[in-house]
Amino acid sequence: MAQTAIVAGTYATVLVVGADTMSAILNWDDRATAVLFGDGAGAVLLRATEEDHGVLATLLGSDGAGDDLLMIPAGGSAQPLSIEALEARQNTLQMNGRQVFRFAARIVAESVHAVLQSAGLGIESVDWIIPHQANTRIIQVAAERLQVPLERFVVNVDAYGNTSAASVPIAL
Repeated sequence: MAQTAIVAGTYATVLVVGADTMSAILNWDDRATAVLFGDGAGAVLLRATEEDHGVLATLLGSDGAGDDLLMIPAGGSAQPLSIEALEARQNTLQMNGRQVFRFAARIVAESVHAVLQSAGLGIESVDWIIPHQANTRIIQVAAERLQVPLERFVVNVDAYGNTSAASVPIAL
């Protein structure tokens, strides 16, 4: 979105901020989620340039088909928070890790291919791939599918956990 605003001439400089406090929505007794997520914030300053570098292509997408795979069941308009939901800890993050992994491993590689095609580049032209830091194994599988050495991926999820919206700015 920042790159689009710069290319359109709407703004010459854009600050992109990603921040999440995942600890506020975790069930600390659920080892399937509590050990994976971290709190974090990061920012990236993008500026218009006449030089031949910068953001060449982007892909922004969403797929709500797996809404039940990673969710907070109660506390929103679909299921307001009740005493029963609170006692069942339905106000905390719940995840079907196996299915989320399958989706993410596939979509990371597909997204890299789509961005490369949009930029008119081949994978050999890319020095670094900076994916969302969800899970080290997801990044490893994406590297295998892309036939790119893992060393060309920025990986810091082992140090910070999945910081959600902050993961790419922190990695940058």
